Amino acid sequence: MSSIRMMSCFLSDIIGVLGGFLLDIIVPVYRAKKTLYRLLESIAKVQARDKLSLILVFDCDGENYNSEIAFAIAHFRTTPVFLPKNVGPGSARQAGIDTSISEHMMFADADDYFCPDALDSVIKKLENSRFDILFTGFRYERDNEVKNLYNSSAWLHGKIYRRKFLRENNIHFGPYRTNEDNGFNRLALFYKPKVVFDSTVTYVYSENPDSITRSNMREYKFSGLESLAQNYVWAANEYIKNCDNCDFNLVASALLCLLLAMYYYYLDFQGVFEVEKILAWSKEAYELYARYSRNLSPAEKSKYLDIYSKEYSDMDRRISFDEFLAKITDKSE
Repeated sequence: MSSIRMMSCFLSDIIGVLGGFLLDIIVPVYRAKKTLYRLLESIAKVQARDKLSLILVFDCDGENYNSEIAFAIAHFRTTPVFLPKNVGPGSARQAGIDTSISEHMMFADADDYFCPDALDSVIKKLENSRFDILFTGFRYERDNEVKNLYNSSAWLHGKIYRRKFLRENNIHFGPYRTNEDNGFNRLALFYKPKVVFDSTVTYVYSENPDSITRSNMREYKFSGLESLAQNYVWAANEYIKNCDNCDFNLVASALLCLLLAMYYYYLDFQGVFEVEKILAWSKEAYELYARYSRNLSPAEKSKYLDIYSKEYSDMDRRISFDEFLAKITDKSE
């Protein structure tokens, strides 16, 4: 880290402490005229608004958000960030991280919203909590369907990050426009953060049919497998490059889980999409896994194989996992 950046981080720490802000909420804004007010109104209902600040990162969509900005400024501390060109959600969130001064941060999408009372409850706990990442509950909402979801490591929703942990380990978003949350969280988990789980449902993931990630989900999921693999490989390489004492066992475990996911998608999408692409998309991950797989014991490998086998117990395994890996090798030769 450069001396200028270190000084900038030090000053932002001081400002954050003096300002008394516990939590920055970072929101990338892109084509969100229909939904942003709902998110802002949900934050405006939080009683502990003096403990949080909002960072709105406008990702150059050509819309006028003056009324939304005015509403936010009238209700809580708000920092608008205007990007000179469209960069996508990951880079927009990174701009928010670089602007953040509070002790903690969390991310919200402009078409989702918060449960104000629950967020109040969690904010009160932040003053005495010692964690690097706090997993809170989140809810999925679509038309008349509402259900609470398990907060997996893949998503940003409902997670609160200690800014010091992110900064000290140079945890940041990668260059990809999709599955960037997977890359960010995977990089964070490589550094073995102290993770605390809180079942309080703070965040509502509201399905927006106009969103690229939420329309035609099956096709989006298939096409997104390329960036999923790219983000895992990127996170592993970033960790290996920047960590002085890498846990290669952790790297191999993560890549094995990715390859198992790609294997089951390969089986699931047979006859629906061009699954040969999955082999090509898995190539770099497999090569990296092969380099570090010796760090995994047979018992560890078996554990992950069993977990995925139980999760996809009803699937027709027309080829084995080892045969899938062999196909990746054949594809790359």
